[in-house]
Amino acid sequence: MTKFAGLISSPHDARIRKLVLLSLSSIITGIPETTPLFKTGEVHTFVIQNSLWTSYLVEHISMQQPALLVAPATSLERTYKRMKGVLQQEHLHFAEWKHTKHFKLKHAVAALERMAKQTPVIFLHLNFNDIDSYSKDVLKNEFNRELSFWAASRGKILFILIEGDISDTKVQAYLTLNSRFLQSLHFIYKSHSYWRWNVQFWFSGYSLSRWQWDLLETTNQLGHSSFLVQDRQSDLSMATRLGEHAAKFICENALSSNDFTPSIWQRFGSDFDLKSALQPGSDAIVIIGLRSREQLFNIAELVFHLRKFAGKYLRILVRAFDESLRIQDERFLISCGATLILPSEISTRSLLNLAETTTGFVYTHTLPESFNDIQVKEATLDVKGYLPPLDFCNAVLEYEKRAKKYQIDSLLIEANLATGLNPVALIRRFSSRRFGDLLTFADKKMYLYLHACRESDANNVVSINFGLPIKSIFKQEVRSSSHSKIIYLVEELKLNSDHSQAADLTLELNQLTTKTSSDAERKNDVDVHRGVKKAEYL
Repeated sequence: MTKFAGLISSPHDARIRKLVLLSLSSIITGIPETTPLFKTGEVHTFVIQNSLWTSYLVEHISMQQPALLVAPATSLERTYKRMKGVLQQEHLHFAEWKHTKHFKLKHAVAALERMAKQTPVIFLHLNFNDIDSYSKDVLKNEFNRELSFWAASRGKILFILIEGDISDTKVQAYLTLNSRFLQSLHFIYKSHSYWRWNVQFWFSGYSLSRWQWDLLETTNQLGHSSFLVQDRQSDLSMATRLGEHAAKFICENALSSNDFTPSIWQRFGSDFDLKSALQPGSDAIVIIGLRSREQLFNIAELVFHLRKFAGKYLRILVRAFDESLRIQDERFLISCGATLILPSEISTRSLLNLAETTTGFVYTHTLPESFNDIQVKEATLDVKGYLPPLDFCNAVLEYEKRAKKYQIDSLLIEANLATGLNPVALIRRFSSRRFGDLLTFADKKMYLYLHACRESDANNVVSINFGLPIKSIFKQEVRSSSHSKIIYLVEELKLNSDHSQAADLTLELNQLTTKTSSDAERKNDVDVHRGVKKAEYL
């Protein structure tokens, strides 16, 4: 369906220099000197939210080395108008990505080979905001594998510039299929009042690096934009980092009553202001306990303010005692400033040993100005148990958004109940401790959704939730673990429930609960009165 066409711009006749290194420091200022460089034979992908960044990257890199931009006609026209200054220097060539009836992999690579003879740098621009016309070709991992082989064998640097939303399903599908062919993966997007350049991974030899840069956009008198890396903790007074000799603090709520701690560990209570014992820039260790999920936001806020105060070198470990803590809860704590989340299964001795091995850890995330910014973005639904069909569908769809985004396992079970069981009785037996375990009944079937649950663990989770062997609950069942399939089934259920006005069992449950409570109270009254002697006048 697609192939490369001839060059639009005039041919470049300057002498070609061998490209050895190309640094990001030529694009923005303030990048650490330890940043790896682009090398020949590599493939790098940038997912860019705004088309201006595409032009910006192409312009600055092509001013150093001759480059070829391969893109659809509309993108070429837009870039051509924005980059007249570069075009006058004849550093940049253009090739149009055209559509043909039959796509042939060898022909596409051969066309690229012909056009890139005089250019050591190639930009392949894919506009995922309008990708349907050629998605069948560019989403194929065979095509991207050939591109990576071709770049390596010809000594080219290939930049794949993806214009689109980071969370777009097509973008995610493309990255999932092709990330193994990349030397690095970058996300560039606007966040709050600054641009964020997030390097998901960058291989240099056998080492793997990650960064997150906040870029402040400035405009000079001529109207030209430039970007400066923001050090969000540059205003902190740097305490001396002591490494393995740094201060060690552990909260009483992270310990049991009989736990022993060495004298180098300073215990503190929940009402102690830890900031009074820390200095900004310190690399001290702090261990805090999380006893139940109800404490999640309180602990998260404490961690957030500690991190804001002390900076990126402080090592904050959270010891989670609640088994119902989910993967997204742990990520939420890390996004608030935690270094590690440790389970309760680890003994106190192992916990302290592990904490001491975190010497040199640096917190690489960027915190927003306010804890509320994180809370609104990261907070999960605290919903569990029975819900009426429409509420069930809405809750599942909300959970699935997060499950799909963070690649969290989930499961939907559609089942007919075993003989002798009725919906109300089964709902009353359902006693999940975990948020995200949801239940409803519609069309004479039970729908059970288990969030953050692997398919291999489903039988055990169901048996624990109902207190019955799974074979005695379901007569027939269908399980779905694919996020796309779950979303499709739930949307269908929502549509059918909306039309059929599916029964809400909440009222029946409440009546039964009230009746049971009244019976219990009446029984208690009778038991009390049996021991009381009646007065003669009664």
